[in-house]
Amino acid sequence: MSSFISADRLQAPGHGRLQPFSCLFRWWLALLLLFPVASGELLAAQTAEFVGIEEIWSGAASGSTRVLPHAVSLQSDTRAPDRKHLRFLDRLDEDLLYVVRVRVKGKIFYRLVYGEYVSRKEAEESLKNIRQWFPGAWPVVRDEAELAQLQKMLSSGKRRETSSNINPMPAALPPPGERNVNPDLGDKLLEQARQKLIDGEHERTLRITDKILEVGSQDQQEQALELAGIARERQKKFPQAIRLYREFLSRFPDSRRAPRIRSRLQGLMTMREEPKQKLARKRAREDVPWTYYGTFSQNYRHDSLDQQNVGS
Repeated sequence: MSSFISADRLQAPGHGRLQPFSCLFRWWLALLLLFPVASGELLAAQTAEFVGIEEIWSGAASGSTRVLPHAVSLQSDTRAPDRKHLRFLDRLDEDLLYVVRVRVKGKIFYRLVYGEYVSRKEAEESLKNIRQWFPGAWPVVRDEAELAQLQKMLSSGKRRETSSNINPMPAALPPPGERNVNPDLGDKLLEQARQKLIDGEHERTLRITDKILEVGSQDQQEQALELAGIARERQKKFPQAIRLYREFLSRFPDSRRAPRIRSRLQGLMTMREEPKQKLARKRAREDVPWTYYGTFSQNYRHDSLDQQNVGS
């Protein structure tokens, strides 16, 4: 199944192929396909009613259970999506991905929702890359009931059983009072995580840091979150690195590492911004005639000795 314009955004009579009956209809359809975030998106946002989480395919890369309000809807259909038949999912960064049921004009639709973003602007920036694989994707704001159910499922690790080829959801970090802290194991895992990061085994690094968040002390957790963020940066998965650094600052705002994390976060947030104005104008190259300066000299020396009795 390839990506397509959301079915709950394009209401058409019947279920067969659309049969344009006039030139005007064809022009209207062409404009709708070229601009997937036009008025249809606003209509869907106003009329869609949250029904429930159908299935969680993968959790947030950071392992956090606190979900940000903005997301991207990759597609929507009256039938639940089948991961085995979906293309291009491997092109997406490892992040929160789930299926949600919504009601539009009394009809149930299944949306495939991806990612978590602080603002709509951040979601639209991510869409610039996502739309090359999912041209019908559009930004959405999670309903309060959707946020509550999603965070509850992530905290409990509950998700609907899916096919064996789906990557398991990262374990959610248990509440501080329920964690089985083991500092000795945390030290060993930290050493392994650092070595895997040096070796360039970033996914392995992330799996180890997830474990440290479960068993490590606060200091070990801080180091694990920083290592995880660095691993994401080296993978060039910058949105995930941003979320990990935000998670660090949310949980450990007074840490001695916080200034360094803020600096990293600021660098990631501004790395793609264009300069507000050019610092200098490029001057046109002028043809200037060549002028040569220099000196030339030559010396010649000749010595001879003449003795009458013994020859020269």
